[in-house]
Amino acid sequence: MSASSEFKIVFQEKTLEDIYFSSVKFHCAIGIDRVNTKAFENNLKNNIKIILNKSRNGTYSFSQFREKLLSRGAERYPRVISIPTIRDKLVLKALFEILYSVYGADSPFLHKIVNEVAKGVSKKGFDGVLRLDVKDFYPSIRHDLLMKLVSKKIRKKEVLHLISNAISQQTVSKASSKNKTYNTKGVPQGLSISNILANVYMQPIDRKYQGRTSLLYFRYVDDILILCDQKKTEKIKKEIINDCNRIGLVLHADDPAKICTGKICSGFSYLGYVFNDSLVTVRKKSLDNLRESIIKILTNYDGLVKSIPVSLTTLYAWSSP
Repeated sequence: MSASSEFKIVFQEKTLEDIYFSSVKFHCAIGIDRVNTKAFENNLKNNIKIILNKSRNGTYSFSQFREKLLSRGAERYPRVISIPTIRDKLVLKALFEILYSVYGADSPFLHKIVNEVAKGVSKKGFDGVLRLDVKDFYPSIRHDLLMKLVSKKIRKKEVLHLISNAISQQTVSKASSKNKTYNTKGVPQGLSISNILANVYMQPIDRKYQGRTSLLYFRYVDDILILCDQKKTEKIKKEIINDCNRIGLVLHADDPAKICTGKICSGFSYLGYVFNDSLVTVRKKSLDNLRESIIKILTNYDGLVKSIPVSLTTLYAWSSP
């Protein structure tokens, strides 16, 4: 279905009400305006009326996103998550429906990619592996290139306006109207449309390498894996680095945790799993992280710990190597 047709269906009062009660009401945090679901619902009809009027005439403007920091460990900067207002989240969910109708699923499930990699390894058609990682993927996406790609399939100006306005909003710790500026680079993480737009941005590269019979190409968000002839790994590595550089993306250069080349038979890790010929196992670090998460949850909720037939001593023993 075209974006224009889907826009007419989605941006109707009844449809927006359905989206709110099914996808927003029970799945949202408070945005920069501090409006909660109760206050929003008390004025639901008027909120939807504002959305419809401004979206249809191309004047809808998103509020700044509230900043939420997610820890990635002591040695890494936290990930910045963007929290929209409830009204904006409703618009973004509706916008996602349009993008989904045009582009399909925003990304394949992780387990599906892991299965495909395992199949590729077991076929033994290639002996070399190349793993690459895009540095600061979401913050590096150029708006001009992204909108150029989007406009190839979406021509309705009201939809293009919503996308452009959403990704250009700043993510801030507190609201400010002074010296308000707009981003020209980066897709805010945490929005309904973030993943699907990131995939649209990578489509030219994905299609280029997926179309080759001389290699197998996989990508999950910013993690790229290629199975190929080992003698050609360096050549392919340089080529894909150049392709990414052309669209403003930089790959990690020398970090062994982010990039590697070698023989498949020597084993390699990808997406938390270790692949070694026909054997696939969970990476030890992934298991350690899971154990630590469970122990942290149970330690923080003392009442929960007492209510289950497993002692912390047992858990600590289980978590030990």
